[in-house]
Amino acid sequence: MEGIPGKAVLYAGEELLDLAPGQTVAGQARFNDAARVRDEDITAFTSKGVFLLAYARGNLEAGEGTRNSLRWLPARMGRAMRERIQVLFPGDAAGFLTAVLTGDRGGISEKAYTALAEAGLNHILAVSGMHCGFLMALAGFLLQSRKLQALLGIPLLAFYAVLTGGSPSVLRACVMLSLPLLAILARRESDGPTSLLAALFLILLANPFAAASVSLQLSFAAMAGILWLTPRLCKGLVGEKKRGKTWGRIFHFLALSFSASMGAMVFTVPLTAYYFGALVLIAPLSSALCLWAAAWAFSFGLLSVFVSFFYPPLGALLALPARLAAEYILLTAGLLSRIPCHAVYTANPYLKYWIVYAYCLFAAAYLARRTGRRKYVLASALAALTLALTLRLGAARYRSDLDALVLDVGQGQSVVLASEGTFALVDCGSANSWKDPGAAAARQLAAMGCERLDYLLLTHYDKDHVSGVTGLLDRLDVDTLLLPEGEDDAGPQEAVLSA
Repeated sequence: MEGIPGKAVLYAGEELLDLAPGQTVAGQARFNDAARVRDEDITAFTSKGVFLLAYARGNLEAGEGTRNSLRWLPARMGRAMRERIQVLFPGDAAGFLTAVLTGDRGGISEKAYTALAEAGLNHILAVSGMHCGFLMALAGFLLQSRKLQALLGIPLLAFYAVLTGGSPSVLRACVMLSLPLLAILARRESDGPTSLLAALFLILLANPFAAASVSLQLSFAAMAGILWLTPRLCKGLVGEKKRGKTWGRIFHFLALSFSASMGAMVFTVPLTAYYFGALVLIAPLSSALCLWAAAWAFSFGLLSVFVSFFYPPLGALLALPARLAAEYILLTAGLLSRIPCHAVYTANPYLKYWIVYAYCLFAAAYLARRTGRRKYVLASALAALTLALTLRLGAARYRSDLDALVLDVGQGQSVVLASEGTFALVDCGSANSWKDPGAAAARQLAAMGCERLDYLLLTHYDKDHVSGVTGLLDRLDVDTLLLPEGEDDAGPQEAVLSA
């Protein structure tokens, strides 16, 4: 592989987990084109600059490589931070802060991740402009000098981008934040749209395939909405009226949080509906309740980790506010995700038409000559009424004597049976697919008007039939679980019951 440009992903055994950044491995492997997997175009790899998939054949021999090179300092720092977080924080708080600080989401439980996703808060886990903004705010607070912040901020952002994996969203944020810092040093003005377009140009110049990255599309769409729509929304909500200092600040903060969430949502809803099949209605509320805590968790979490390297007792003390903030976010996400109709799903075939209608409705209100807020209040009321009608129409399609739907869960089986308001699911599995079978089943059932599953039947315990059960149970309550006795190649009955 030496001398070949680009990156490859190597699939091998657990021996890779013991390797340090910069080490090399030697051995035989089978290579596949990362752009085509099972005769389908897959862009998840090429959008990150990965063009080959390597599958190890036999044992691999580890070499020292360049493990002591400064090139791997960010990767070594990231590993040390992850190890330190496991010492400072328990359970899902550790997984949450590992994701927030280093971009590694592998440590958070499926239940916690599901709650965050259903509450519209999973973007907190994906390192992006919000996290880089927290980092610069913390640096500004500690340095107390704009010029010093500008001098140190650019290399700090570059280091952080490499440490967290250099996803398109974090690269966009680092470029957008670096340009204003350069403007401070050069005594020039900067503006958001120019920085946004410059970031897009540099990312695509380095890797044109990044245009297909869902992370890049969502990140740039959200930022475009925040730049264009958020100031208008906030001005319309706050107005010119003077309020008391305390309540005025609280109201301004809530208005800004709501405006930022709505600005991002307006530009990202079509993308999330297309890629993830969901529209999280409760996202503005969840953002208003939790974004301040995300800043608290990031700032104190980062401080506690670094201080603990030098003085562990003080690091443990600083970890307490970060832990409380993380647990507050997880608790809030869990509560919000249980609210009926907190999200709607494109498994309802009418929802995509409603989305188009809603955009046309608000565009007409924006273009209308009449000024004031009444036209937007009317548009909001019409959108809410038609959404309720859309949900009723979607559920009414499955009130016949018997409906059977075979769900697309990749390599696996999952069948929904519905009869006059009673719902049963036969299997919920996909052992080898990028799709989430539990989420797919839960969203289909929600679109059918099922708030509680009457029966879950598992024919046997092969992974192609049970892999999505845990994810399903995290999203939906089940009245009756029907299981076969004994065990098969996938394992015993107790394994499913414990899940």
